[in-house]
Amino acid sequence: MTAATATAEAVEEFLRKCEASGDEAYGAFRSVLEKLEDPSSRTQARVFLSDLQKRVDDSDECLNKYHFRIQDVVLDQYEDSCPIMVAGFSALTILFPSIGYQGRKKLTMMVIPSIFIPEDWSFTFYEGLNRHPDSILKDKTVAELGCGNGWITIAIAEKWLPSKILNPNPDAMSKIITENASEEFLYSLSNYCALQNVVVFPSRAVAIENALRLFSPRLAIVDEHLTRHLPKQWLTSLTIKGTDTENSSEHELTVIEAPRQSDLMVELIKKLKPQVVISGIGDFEAVTSSAFVHLLDVTREVGSHLFLDISDHFELSSLPSSNGVLKYLAGNVLPSHAAVICGLVKNQVNVFHYTGHLTVMLLQEEISVFSDQVIRWVSRFVYSDLEVAFVISEEEAIFKALSKTVEVLEGTTALISQNYYGCLFHELLAFQLAERHTHKEVQKHMNIHRDCEKAKSTEMIGFSRSAISVLNSAELSITETPNSGLIHMDVDQSFLPIPSLVKAAIFESFARQNMSESEIDVTPSIQQYIKSNFGFPIDINAEFIYADCSQSLFNKLVLCCILEGGTLCFPAGSNGNYVSAARFLKANIVNIPTESEVGFKMTEKTLVTILETVKKPWVYISGPTINPTGLLYSNKEMENILTYIIFELYYSILNICPTIFSMVIFLQQALENCGWEVVQSCSGVSMVAKPSAYLNKTVKISRHSAGSGEKTATEQIKLDDSNIREAIVKATGLCINSGSWTGIPGYCRFTIALEESEFERALDCIAKFKSIVHVVN
Repeated sequence: MTAATATAEAVEEFLRKCEASGDEAYGAFRSVLEKLEDPSSRTQARVFLSDLQKRVDDSDECLNKYHFRIQDVVLDQYEDSCPIMVAGFSALTILFPSIGYQGRKKLTMMVIPSIFIPEDWSFTFYEGLNRHPDSILKDKTVAELGCGNGWITIAIAEKWLPSKILNPNPDAMSKIITENASEEFLYSLSNYCALQNVVVFPSRAVAIENALRLFSPRLAIVDEHLTRHLPKQWLTSLTIKGTDTENSSEHELTVIEAPRQSDLMVELIKKLKPQVVISGIGDFEAVTSSAFVHLLDVTREVGSHLFLDISDHFELSSLPSSNGVLKYLAGNVLPSHAAVICGLVKNQVNVFHYTGHLTVMLLQEEISVFSDQVIRWVSRFVYSDLEVAFVISEEEAIFKALSKTVEVLEGTTALISQNYYGCLFHELLAFQLAERHTHKEVQKHMNIHRDCEKAKSTEMIGFSRSAISVLNSAELSITETPNSGLIHMDVDQSFLPIPSLVKAAIFESFARQNMSESEIDVTPSIQQYIKSNFGFPIDINAEFIYADCSQSLFNKLVLCCILEGGTLCFPAGSNGNYVSAARFLKANIVNIPTESEVGFKMTEKTLVTILETVKKPWVYISGPTINPTGLLYSNKEMENILTYIIFELYYSILNICPTIFSMVIFLQQALENCGWEVVQSCSGVSMVAKPSAYLNKTVKISRHSAGSGEKTATEQIKLDDSNIREAIVKATGLCINSGSWTGIPGYCRFTIALEESEFERALDCIAKFKSIVHVVN
């Protein structure tokens, strides 16, 4: 056997080990690192790495299959250098400078994907540093924030020769990340935007209102500073009569405003025994955790759910003030009856500010800057109109229910807001939770706390009956499945290419800061638009209701209908998200039947019949394009039914977007070829079809282990309207909506607002499902 053959076999054996899991890949690279550190085996190990790099390439395929990637980071002009082999701060990372094209120096990295992969912003950050002379950091002590896998630290050490580079919080990092940390734990640490006991809401006000609607308590005590946006009919004075719940309706919800002072709040809780408490905390009480602990104890004793708001005391800063609640969370597990609300209302970040670049960097011995301009340390507000809120709970049932509630009532919190603040949290929150427990310690403490709570607490209310009914039956976005790479044709979001004008507007909105209130206020523009385009006179005192998405705005109309004692009338074949939201809000609902012969349109004859039997009707119609069927109302049809309706203007985009038109044709052909009865779509970004060829047939689906992904068993499913969605997801990873969502028995909804590659995968999934059913039958 030649040396080349032996090396090739060693490379293949190494890849087989890495293919098993990320943990196995980590172990394999640890052995390589040990050989690199040993002078007697260093040459052999370096040759092995070169052969390995030739065998694999820098691609997502290598990342997904072998759980690692070899990636080059081009640094700067070079003269001469030696290899550097290091273990990164947060994961095993092997880096060694090498000669690249055009005479540039580069770092070649082997990175394990389940931990930290260099992000685009890190290269931009390094590029900014690289524009300055080599002497800028020489012989200085540097603390580098957000090091990721450590590549920037190595690059700084190589180019600028500081005396040392400090880990900004070594004690916290040593406790968070250990040598034996599992792949799942490290992934959860890096995946800070995922659902991990944290629910993201558009704002603090939305989080509070949704929590109250989820529980629908007979009596709730809410901090007087947090009631401004609650429905006025909920609020009452401290003097109330008849707190007995025996004859009360679930629709009744009473909120008592209370002062923001823990001792007064505690007295009210003991006397009134509310089912839900939403409290803030005073400035003088926020420094320590004693007030929080007192509230936890008394609410547990009387059987109240506690939501504590810390928004006014939370700073997104690397030098935060003392926060008693965060100190408590660092050393204790949050009890099951309690949750923490954090709205980013202060929106404040401490930064170095100077002309040119904006960078957060701490130097121990002296401040070094990348400009000749004078530096000043400032506290500034970052995008004051870009608010999000977080609700943190250790109780799985509560945070899952809250995540479903916000999806039903608000849609999805803007991704821009989530990602923007996700980065800030990732970089800065570790400074405030320096003593966090490991995953195993948290589980141990949770079990102990649960046993103690059962012994000391009074029984608490659960979720309202209407909430449970809606959350169990609504077809929400699918996130938990053994299949990876889900294709979402079941969500009302557009993944189509963004026009360049929109991109420019988004960039400008982030590039500009310190805008005046008049520049942010959109009301004058809307008033002018309504007056010039529709001829409606606008009273200067008219109230405008705003929302982040159409779903949230629709819910505000539903609340208006409820206040007037009206009844919502939905044609069969309406947007299932809207129907679920109306049911969650406890609106009176009447369904208007539609027929397939007229494309599931609501006709004037049917509407008149329904309105004769309904008091104060509010009729919903999606027009001129019908969502989800994609059909169109003619002008005459619209004129005949434009009475007492909630009008959702859903513009057609088929006439202006040839790509969408071709996608409609391809999807229709794929469905028809696979035995689906398709309703011809004329507009919009969705269509409906009936799985006629699959009903009452049996399909075999493999079950997989949630941990390893290995096949564990096979189940048979007899297909009908109630399980067709579940069967398609399990068999192919394609997410659609069933007849329970569309309101049309037997007809499923497909959205086509996908990226081109995702759309092609969706077509393959449709064909794959046909082949599976065909094999069985």
